[in-house]
Amino acid sequence: MQAPPGTLAHSPAAPQAATELFQQLRECWALINEFLELPLTIHSVDRGVFVKALVLSKKYRLFINDATHIALMAEQGIEFLATFDHDLERVDFITCCG
Repeated sequence: MQAPPGTLAHSPAAPQAATELFQQLRECWALINEFLELPLTIHSVDRGVFVKALVLSKKYRLFINDATHIALMAEQGIEFLATFDHDLERVDFITCCG
């Protein structure tokens, strides 16, 4: 199967562009691997957390992704959140720092 005319595959710059793209991908994977080596705990969002997030989203007028963070904080007993998102200041059981 041939590449359609006008695509990068027909360009004389294709090998160089592919080399640069793969170099960028290698750099991204290296950064991801560095991140995964940090001493972090990653929590799962189960059904209970999601249901709590839905309630918090409605109660505090938050986007669901923000409410999910707050629900996980509540579940883990985390009180402080480093953020510049002023919407989260409406949540009365956390302290926003930022």
